[in-house]
Amino acid sequence: MWTDSNGQDWSTTVTVTTVRRVQELTGVLLTDAADSDLIDRLYSDVILLCNVLYAVSKNQASERGILAEQFGELLAGETIDKACDSLMTDIVYFFPNSRRPIVQRMREVATKLEAAKIGLMETKMSEDQLTKLIASQMEKASKEIDEYLAEHGKASGKLPESSALIRGQ
Repeated sequence: MWTDSNGQDWSTTVTVTTVRRVQELTGVLLTDAADSDLIDRLYSDVILLCNVLYAVSKNQASERGILAEQFGELLAGETIDKACDSLMTDIVYFFPNSRRPIVQRMREVATKLEAAKIGLMETKMSEDQLTKLIASQMEKASKEIDEYLAEHGKASGKLPESSALIRGQ
């Protein structure tokens, strides 16, 4: 169970019917959680996670007159974390006792991996490195726009050089 940003409670109970519905709507087979990287993918791909959450909660959403896009508006920040935790718990408990410890262990490993990835990014990405990365992406985008405009005969002024962008901050 998790609560959305409007204070509504949602269940993430996983049954065979839920597994079928999630597969039909998203192409994700929740039973893959026992022997694939599905749990890691759900932790690292927030859009995939939200699509799966909607498919799991589709009946509740329909009862409340909430469409997929509206459902997505209810998910942000800590709400996503709580919904994810609820879903992962219910995925684990979906499996029979014989397989449950394996799925629980995969969840624990995926959680540690995600935390390690975030920690590594925080360690490696200083403010200076982020500024350089953004400037590099801006320069690349500027070149792509110039090429597109030149190809279509509507060339216009160029963006300031990346160093000018940084100085202007």
